[in-house]
Formats: sequence, C-alpha cells, structure tokens
Amino acid sequence: MTSQNWRARFEAPVISAATVARSRRDRGVVLSDLHGRFQAYAWDRAGGSLRQITDSETAVLAASISHDGDWIFTSVESEPGTEVGHIHRFPFGGGPSQDLTPGFDPYPIFDLRSTEQGVIGLGATGEGPALFVIGRDHPHIHQLDSLAISLTLSDDSRIAGLTLTTPGKGFTPRARFIDVSTGEISGEHDGMMVGAMHETLAAVAVVEGDWLRPAVLERGEIRPIEIDVAGDVRPVDWSEDGSHILLLQSHRARSWLYLYNVGSGEISEMLVPSGAIHQPDPVLVDSTTALAIWSDARHPRRAIEVTRDSWHVALEVDDGEAFPGPDWEEFTYESSEGTLIQGWLLQPDGDGPWPAVLYTHGGPTSVALPSFNPICSAWFDAGFVVASINYRGSTTFGETFRESLTGRIGGPDVDDVVAARHWLVEQGIADPDQIVKNGYSYGGYLTLQALGTHPHLWTAGVAGAPIADWVEGYEDMNDVLKAYDMSIWGSNLDERLDAAVKASPRTYAAKFQVPILITQPEADSRTPSAPVRLFVEDLKTRGKEVELILLYGGHAGAGKEQTITMVEAWLEFARSTLGID
Repeated sequence: MTSQNWRARFEAPVISAATVARSRRDRGVVLSDLHGRFQAYAWDRAGGSLRQITDSETAVLAASISHDGDWIFTSVESEPGTEVGHIHRFPFGGGPSQDLTPGFDPYPIFDLRSTEQGVIGLGATGEGPALFVIGRDHPHIHQLDSLAISLTLSDDSRIAGLTLTTPGKGFTPRARFIDVSTGEISGEHDGMMVGAMHETLAAVAVVEGDWLRPAVLERGEIRPIEIDVAGDVRPVDWSEDGSHILLLQSHRARSWLYLYNVGSGEISEMLVPSGAIHQPDPVLVDSTTALAIWSDARHPRRAIEVTRDSWHVALEVDDGEAFPGPDWEEFTYESSEGTLIQGWLLQPDGDGPWPAVLYTHGGPTSVALPSFNPICSAWFDAGFVVASINYRGSTTFGETFRESLTGRIGGPDVDDVVAARHWLVEQGIADPDQIVKNGYSYGGYLTLQALGTHPHLWTAGVAGAPIADWVEGYEDMNDVLKAYDMSIWGSNLDERLDAAVKASPRTYAAKFQVPILITQPEADSRTPSAPVRLFVEDLKTRGKEVELILLYGGHAGAGKEQTITMVEAWLEFARSTLGID
C-alpha cells in the first residue's frame, strides 16, 4: 500500500528564492508556494513575516526589491495561466501595482535586478532574447544576440554585466558589459562569467581548462583569486562596502561557500550544513553573512544565513519538522565512451531487487542534488527504489562533461540512462521486469527517447511536459527557449534538421512497446503541447498503449494541488502497469 507521506511533502511550502534590499537590509522579497503556487512575498526580515504580493495563476519566476526597500518588481501574467506578461511594481507595504510597460506586447521574464531608478530584466521579445530596462524615462529594450544566463549591475546601476552563451560553442560563457541607458557594449570577454560588480571592478569566473575559476577584472586586466579547491568556483556577490566577495564552489552535485577578503587575499570557508545549496545564487546580507536557499532529503527548501562559524534558519515556511525517509546515497557507474556518471539513490533497507524508477532531471544544464525532492520521495513511498542520475549535459562536472552533449541530443544522455538501468540490475538493486522511466521537462524528453530507442529495457514510461518533436516544438516555444535550444544544439536548429529528427521521440513511434503516461500543461511555452498531442496520436494510430492528461497552466505548474493530482496519476499508472498492490 502506498504511504500517504508523499502528499505531505508536496503540501509542505518551500522557498525558491530570497534576497534583501541593498540599502535597507530589514526588507526583502521571497518567492514561495506558501499558499499553493509560487508567488512573490514582501519579507519583513526583522520581524520574520511575509505578505503576499502577487496572485498569479501560474508560478512567478522572478522578483526583485528596490534599493530603498519601498518597491517590489515582478512579472504579472497578461492572461491567467500563461507564462508571459508585463513587469509591475508593487508597494512593499501594500496597495495596487503599476504596469511598467503598458504599451508592450506580453513577454516572458526570467531574471530581474533593481537599479537606482527602476529595474532591468532578462526576457524575450518576438525578435529573441532581450534586456528590458525600466528607469525614470520610458522603458526600452536591448536585443541580445544569444541566450543570457546571468545578470548583475554596477553600484551606480549604469553598467549591466551579462553572461551570454557563445554562438557555436554550446554553453561556453561570454561576459558582456552594457551601458544600461544606451545599450552600448563597453567590454566583452570570451570564456568568462560575470558574478558581481563593485565600483570599477567586476568579480568574474574564467574558464581554465575544464573549470570556472574566480578572478577580479579591472579595466581589462584579470587578477586571479587563488583558491585550492576542486570544481567550479565563481563569485556570486560582493559586499556593499567592497571588503568581501562571496564565492560558490560547485563540484559533482555538491556546493560550498567561501568568503574572499579583497584587501588581505584571505579565503575562509563558511559553515554550510550537509545537503544542497540551491539556485538562485546566494547573496551577502553584510560583509560576513551569506543568505542562501538550502534543503536536504528530509527538509524542504528554506532560507538560511551562514557565517564562517555558524548557520541558522533565517526563514522557513514549513513547520520545521524533518520528513521520514532515507538520505540520498551517492553512486557512480560507467557509461559509453568510458564516461563516469554520478547519481543518487533512495532505497529501502534489506536486500533487493525492488521495483525501480529511473528519474532524470530537467535542463539539461541542471543537476540532481542531494536535496528535498517530493517527486522522488513519492516514488520511494510507493515502494520503488529511486535512482536520480546526472547524465552528460549536467552541470558541476566540468565543461567537457557539460558540452559533451552539445549537438548530440538524444545520444550520450540516452546512453547514460541505459547504462544506469543496466547498473541497477547488475547490482541487484532493480528488478529487470519492473523498471519505470520517469522525468519532467528535459527529463520527460529522455523518458520518451529512451523508451523509443531502447524499448525492450523498460516496463513503463511516465513523462511530464516532455519534448516529443524537436522540430515541431521549436516553432511554438518562447524565444528564450529557442535561444536555449540553439545553445544545446550548438547551432540553429534548421541547420541540424536531420539530427533533430533523429533525436525526436516521435521518430520512433512504431518502436514503442510499453505503456506510457504523459502529463502536459496546455499553456506551456517551453515544451509546447501541440507536438505532444501529435506524438500521442501517432502512437494511438499504431495501436500503442498511451494516455495523455492535459493540465492547466504553464511549464512551472499551476500550484501544488495540481502537482499532487499529477503525481497521483503517475503512481496509480505505474503500480497498475507493474501489478503492484
């Protein structure tokens, strides 16, 4: 019998982002699903209280607070349930919002940063990725020539530091400094990410071999920050007084924080608890204290403050109690080309083999962390051993590992899924006759692609918001995702048509053998629903066993009740298909 714990994990509210006002540290803004859907909240940091700002019917993805703490900026959807709208500003203390771009067509926004006069944001227009600038004068847009993956501002808000992808080089970073008023480029550096800015200086991460290493950029001169730790180390914030830079180390799905003293060059490790530091990037609330989002396998995401010597919970929206269940166990296995793949296991006590779920994260430029994951825990509570893998294309394993997928979608990543399946069986962990492939977004894509190209290895497939046809989907997705797709393909998709067809699950419709359940948001602008419908019709025409459940809203979901309903359908389908009581 399925444990009921899994529903409680979804019902537990979490915090996905938190930051504070630059000149008024007692005020902040938080993104949380405290009341069902991810919304923006005004945070009285001194008193610990939250006040809901937005009431969107889909998840709010970005918010920022003005330097003086008087205003909160976020995007408000133009039509209920969509992922596009306009940037609004809300009074911190309450009251009606103001649309800051009333004459603009609706647009998606994925990142926001407050300026001294207003706000800037990363989003897209019908012409592609764009930087939106809203100040005292009329709002304007600077079109970008590739996908922007991070944004920061100079102290005086005059210069924006962007990290762009490099055309033809996947996700190899390219730093660009732009005059916010004119859009004029004041500097550009290949192989570099912008982390934070202070006066005429920029804290950056420079590609060195396979990893990102921290440095300070001053008038074109790069001064390395020497730190003897493995993996990517990049600056993520600079203290307001200029004395310290916050460094984030990411290596093999784990993270650590360090303080760099700009004057002395001393580096001190901060006391981060075991578990996972989540995106967005941590920030400094003063010269010695960092604010970050943290969770582990049994505690939902909350905001913590860390120093060199201590850490404490700064804000939690759940009841603070740990959920029952195991901690994540790390494992590794060898895939094609001799590549070592890392993953995480949730398995019961005793001896296997057990019914198994092989779960893949979205992205692909993301990473499975040893963190709170209600989906994976729901499978575990339902009697499955769960393997969550970091296939090629995942972050924190080096540039070679990440870029080994660029231009080879549906190749190495699927190899890694197949090799994980074989490893689980060989180790006596998974019952070879009871293996479910599952994932959401790109993880849903890998579910369909693995089932279509290796149909005899699986018992069932459960895919959420998948890519079913790269060519058809490209036409319908928003322009930020089009730019993202160009990066993971390494070129314009039209130039890789044969490869895109080969990488599309729809191409293999005749080969599918096992039952499939697909859940798809109808207003999804990232993995659009039209190609999924066509794919399902192709399968049904060939007599395949497939079920499609359409969901309200966009890619990020319309709230936890809908997510619970979706996962309940997943569990019921899998247990019924596998004959598990």
